[in-house]
Amino acid sequence: AVALIMPTLGPGLRIPTVSAQSTGGWQVLKVFTTSVTAAAGSAEGPWLVATKAGVYGSPDGREFTRLSSSLDTLNVRTAAVLSSGRWFLGTDGDGLYSSVDGGLSWKQDTSLDCVNIAHVRPDQYREQGLFVASLCHGLYYSDDAGRSWKGMGKGIGPFFVTDVVQAGANVLVVSTRDKGLYRSTDG
Repeated sequence: AVALIMPTLGPGLRIPTVSAQSTGGWQVLKVFTTSVTAAAGSAEGPWLVATKAGVYGSPDGREFTRLSSSLDTLNVRTAAVLSSGRWFLGTDGDGLYSSVDGGLSWKQDTSLDCVNIAHVRPDQYREQGLFVASLCHGLYYSDDAGRSWKGMGKGIGPFFVTDVVQAGANVLVVSTRDKGLYRSTDG
């Protein structure tokens, strides 16, 4: 279990903090002031974390810096970090946002014509590849790190795609809000 430590600041004043010790093999990376809604990164970094009160970035998962305050009002549902350095936030109500400079600046991507993004997933087999499961027009794919998009909904129609999983190099599985689970073997 993670230990709760209550340091004293004066008579009757204590600040709760969490120790980094865990009996289950887990290590606390950061405790935020409100719930975490999305996180993306790799063991060596970088990390992108969205909370109900803002978005944070870290080059290594140790020190987190609050990113642009313009992101504070977004309802972030999903995050992704590509090895090329591009960062993505998918929101419920404001669409897809991307950053090419480590989160210093963000741009809303309106080319998807969708404001409800369920998941953003990097392609495990193509470095610049990225999937977007949308609750508007289905599944999208970018082979150029999010600079352009193409619809991948042939056969599943315009259903609300809630998630996408790569089950192999050319095997995709998508879940939909309306019709269930679909598998494609032609990538």
